Amino acid sequence: MAKTGPEISMVKEGDRITAAGENRVRESVSALLRSNGPNAIFGPWGLLTRPAYRSQAGFVGLITASIMQSGQQARWDYSVVQAQIASGGASYEAVSGGVEATAVNRREFAHIAEPAADVAWYVWGVDAHGEDYPAGFAPRPVGGGGTTGAHKVGVAVWVDVERDAGGNLVHLIDVMGSHDGTCEAPE
Repeated sequence: MAKTGPEISMVKEGDRITAAGENRVRESVSALLRSNGPNAIFGPWGLLTRPAYRSQAGFVGLITASIMQSGQQARWDYSVVQAQIASGGASYEAVSGGVEATAVNRREFAHIAEPAADVAWYVWGVDAHGEDYPAGFAPRPVGGGGTTGAHKVGVAVWVDVERDAGGNLVHLIDVMGSHDGTCEAPE
């Protein structure tokens, strides 16, 4: 026997669905999506198949700050807020009451703590210890800025929400950072 919820009937495996029942389910799902947006598909009903590690849909976010992770030289924690396209469509703005989270960058997972100066240290695909690496330059987080403290903000990023092996929510971005510093005058 099907269980009935406030917006949709749940059908257990083996139940026969009639054409009229299928149409009611489609109408209920459509109404749910129209009223709640794309995140509704990841509600308690599990309406769509998704990888087990996914907890909900991602969202567009704005970086509001980035702080270097303790004990690291090329990994940052990024403060993000949920964003939407601003009126006129030329930029993003924070969503009032939207998600606020700390995210980590997938692309920084391979960044190890800085080794001795004579050992290659690849950050963002560049050997920061290489002989051609400019003096005064250093790896920078998404958005650039200095190596410590708050960095450039307002960079729009896609934020995925996943669960780690322990079942904890993790917010992830996947964006390339940069190398920057004081340029030397050409000779």
